[in-house]
Amino acid sequence: MEVNECIEVNMEQSMERATMSMMEGCVYIGISRPTLTRLLDEGQIRSFRIGRRRFCLKASLDEFIEESIATTGHQG
Repeated sequence: MEVNECIEVNMEQSMERATMSMMEGCVYIGISRPTLTRLLDEGQIRSFRIGRRRFCLKASLDEFIEESIATTGHQG
């Protein structure tokens, strides 16, 4: 791998987003928007607002998935 390719790969990895829009969050974990809104309102998934837009924390979505697997005992 050339130096430029290594730099590009490292840049892409470091640029991975920590947040997702509501729609991206729905697609990411495979649920409807009303269900995601309910989970956010209940505090099961962390989010924040910028103006009228609401964003989900990717780490919180991942935690929710892991907790759901642990609670239900299902992995697939």
